[in-house]
Amino acid sequence: MPPGGAQLRELLALPGTGGPPGGGPRRPAGLGSGGLSGERSLRAASRRERSAAPCVPPAGPAAPRLDLPALRRSLRRTLLVALAAQAALALLLARWPGPPRLGAGYFALALPWGLAVGAVFTRGLHLLYSDAGRPLARLNLATKITLLRLLAVPLVISLVLAGRLVMAGAVVLLAALSDWLDGALARRLDEVTQLGRVADPSIDALFCGSALAALALAGALPGWVVALAGLRYALLAGGALGLRLFAGYLPVRATFAGRLFYVLQYGLLVLLLLLGSGEGAAALRRWIPPALGGLQVLVSLQLALLGRNLYAELRRA
Repeated sequence: MPPGGAQLRELLALPGTGGPPGGGPRRPAGLGSGGLSGERSLRAASRRERSAAPCVPPAGPAAPRLDLPALRRSLRRTLLVALAAQAALALLLARWPGPPRLGAGYFALALPWGLAVGAVFTRGLHLLYSDAGRPLARLNLATKITLLRLLAVPLVISLVLAGRLVMAGAVVLLAALSDWLDGALARRLDEVTQLGRVADPSIDALFCGSALAALALAGALPGWVVALAGLRYALLAGGALGLRLFAGYLPVRATFAGRLFYVLQYGLLVLLLLLGSGEGAAALRRWIPPALGGLQVLVSLQLALLGRNLYAELRRA
């Protein structure tokens, strides 16, 4: 069921929709002021409250500022370490028994991809504020894990196109685990940033979309599944652009439906890649493409309904 007006106001964090003056966290009703459990509950409620509102860098002359040169140096160090690891992996793949030139092809794809990723992340460093308005002095661990997941895209494409589906499945499984790990670390360390909120779902979409496209090129997946995924990504990008134009900012908030979708999509991809060649595996492989396609259709319908309701809510605000 599409969310109602109150839920939409909470999602968009529109002015005048409740909460104390100044946008501070609400105190849970019936919670005492003392005791360790009360303090923990207050901190948890504060984190939930901050996660429902857009993370905006603090303003004013006394507001703490990001040290962008230090952040750029931290990003460059991370990318150089990743580049060295990719070069070592390319040498390993070149010596691995199997298709010739796999290592060279992977590195030829990974090098320009890494340069592009570095350029994009450099432009997003100004979003490395925590929800509490604290600027980060360097790339936090959660952001590094998210970055490494994005840098793994060429590896998945190269392995799938070379027919090394089991190895590609292991990489996709690690990517799915890293998707859970970076969010858990950011919340645990109180380092949830707007960069992470924007980058994490975008990278998931790019990673899964690249894997689907590579499987279609390798003949392991029908092209119509990739077309449906492309339609979903187009709806998502169009909705984000519309919110940016009409609302003035892009509220990004993880939802249960979004998490469930990516769990199912990652699970189906891993299952498709890791299946063997037996009779039972062939039967499973027949229903995975329709399941992936049906998942894209359901999420596309949900996005369309949500976009319609968000547009109506913005016009009334």
